[in-house]
Amino acid sequence: MINDIMNFLNIEDKDIIITKILTDGNIKEVHLEKSLKAEYCPACSSRMYSKGKYFRKIN
Repeated sequence: MINDIMNFLNIEDKDIIITKILTDGNIKEVHLEKSLKAEYCPACSSRMYSKGKYFRKIN
């Protein structure tokens, strides 16, 4: 079922995980998380940090 949702939303990123699916009548809410990996600056090799979690609502 989770792969079907990923295909329906046209998501091909392997780092995205579906954490929760909520249904309220005709409305379905899908919660996704992306596992973060350490990123390094190509110029100075310093570690770049995440800006944290944020939520987006798709209408």
